[in-house]
Amino acid sequence: MLEQRVAALEADMREMKGILARIEKRLDSLEAKFERFDERLRKVEGDVRELSGRVSQLPSTWQMVALFVAQSGLMIAVLRFGLPGTP
Repeated sequence: MLEQRVAALEADMREMKGILARIEKRLDSLEAKFERFDERLRKVEGDVRELSGRVSQLPSTWQMVALFVAQSGLMIAVLRFGLPGTP
């Protein structure tokens, strides 16, 4: 009776070893994917930092309004009074 139980346990153990080997392969595959994901995430972080720097260099809304008002005033003055030195 004991021999049958030990034989069954040994068979189960072989099956478990096979299952564990497949799990290990899948974990290795996941680890490789996560490493590639980390590399891509670092690249995205760099791109976001660069984009943030560029956006911070853009003029503000008030600066754009002031520029528009100044240009409008200049155009009105030129249209009303003409260019200096022209008849």
